[in-house]
Amino acid sequence: MSLLIVMMLLLLPSASAAWTGWRGGPSHPGTMDDEPPAGAVLRWRFETSDQVLSSPSFFDSGLLIGSDDGWLYCLDPLTGELNWKFKTGGSIQSTPLIVGDRVYFGSMDGMFYCLQIPGQGGRPRTLWSYECGSQILSSAHLFEGSIIFGCLDGSVLCLHENGSLNWRTKVGNEIWATPLIDEGAGRLYVGDVLDLFAMLDIRTGDLLRTVRLGGDSELYSSGTLHEGVVYMTTGEGKSLIGLDAEDLSEVYRFDAGHAAYSTPAIRDGMVYFGSFMYTWCLPLDDDDGVIDPDEVVWSFFTRDEQGGSSPLVLEDVILIGSDDYNLYCLKRSDGSLIFNYTTRGYVYSSPVLYDGAVFFGSCDWNVYSVGDPGSGALQVLVEIEVDEVRSDELAYIDVTVLDSTGATVPGASILVRSSGGEALDTDIKTGSGGKTRIEFDPFPVSSRSTIDIMLSAEDSGRAGRTVASLAVEPGDDAPSDRMKVVSPFRPYYIAGILLFIILDIFLLCFLFLLRRRPEAQI
Repeated sequence: MSLLIVMMLLLLPSASAAWTGWRGGPSHPGTMDDEPPAGAVLRWRFETSDQVLSSPSFFDSGLLIGSDDGWLYCLDPLTGELNWKFKTGGSIQSTPLIVGDRVYFGSMDGMFYCLQIPGQGGRPRTLWSYECGSQILSSAHLFEGSIIFGCLDGSVLCLHENGSLNWRTKVGNEIWATPLIDEGAGRLYVGDVLDLFAMLDIRTGDLLRTVRLGGDSELYSSGTLHEGVVYMTTGEGKSLIGLDAEDLSEVYRFDAGHAAYSTPAIRDGMVYFGSFMYTWCLPLDDDDGVIDPDEVVWSFFTRDEQGGSSPLVLEDVILIGSDDYNLYCLKRSDGSLIFNYTTRGYVYSSPVLYDGAVFFGSCDWNVYSVGDPGSGALQVLVEIEVDEVRSDELAYIDVTVLDSTGATVPGASILVRSSGGEALDTDIKTGSGGKTRIEFDPFPVSSRSTIDIMLSAEDSGRAGRTVASLAVEPGDDAPSDRMKVVSPFRPYYIAGILLFIILDIFLLCFLFLLRRRPEAQI
């Protein structure tokens, strides 16, 4: 009997297991019990060819995430190296759903895909694809062997695992949200981008109940199911509401005063979500179900103008992205800032924790892994005196090198590289306090550009690196033979010029043949 109990416990799902789909499960809990990193040191950054709004999913030793460049990427979560990628005909903003050795996801090309995840060194294989006739932003969930997701034509689809259609139900206007599933009751909940919220029977697709929320409500939020109540934000309705899961009557409300598109997370009697400008913590229990301003537990000013990232709630902290370019880590008890990591674009992607690091995408086209530097590694801390300089001015970069215990490292060698990877300075060492100041001479630019400055530190076999960004405006300096900034758009400019030259050659040849043809007929 004891052995049987142990075996049953081993089979129970772990709260700290890696997320294999949107928000950690079909009820969208948005919580994990893993330990967060103590700081935000860049472990790696992987660049795609467009913005990354998708959120990551994990399997064994792989990370899957989509990009607006139409590729589904499989990365090594430890190194950020590309294992493989799969091309679709449209942007991928949904979060991949991983079930065993299969991954399910939709694309803005109107197709829903099922791929077989390959072994080490292999390539993915398309098991099937289903043409939906409508673009897909919604992520998918699995229920009793069926895959469920929404489309921009206002429909919810239920596909069998073999790719055949079980049912398709027209709900309302465009559906961006991921259907919220009550597995015990066999129901799903989903809203459209206007104010319609619907409850459906998962097995049949029948509409059981709908409600109009009014008040400029936009239901981009996927909602969270907790103890018989569906909690969601209402976009321009500027509220967080709770609807009874049985009759869809309103039982909870907080008027944030700001638009909100975030999907909330709930833990220990508190609900957390993001809105324009703020991240909020509210109590769930309230006598009248209406949270007044003086009942707010805390709010944190994020300068967010969209409120699209959804929080990951851990035991002591919450993690959330903002379109002020930052990932924030806040203390769960009082909302105080623990750390933030700054990217070069909006962070609409929702963060996920895996193996002690935080993973998320940014509109700067990159997938990020940030966390502790790891045992024996060096931390490279950078502070640039100003955020923007002219190309004929010097930028001053203060660098501090710490070991894994936080102690300063004097005498560490610093290597500075440009956006293109070329070494700029190779004979820099930290002083007695583990610090040094670098004078960075930007390259001449013809228009406003962003330069990536990669700084690596080495000392006694230990190493660490980080990336800083500097905005550069054109100056009075003339172009020189110094290294030039490589813009992510430059390949497109070059391709356009080459295409123009090729078309000119074809046109000249065509004109030449036209002139010769009459002579040949005489």
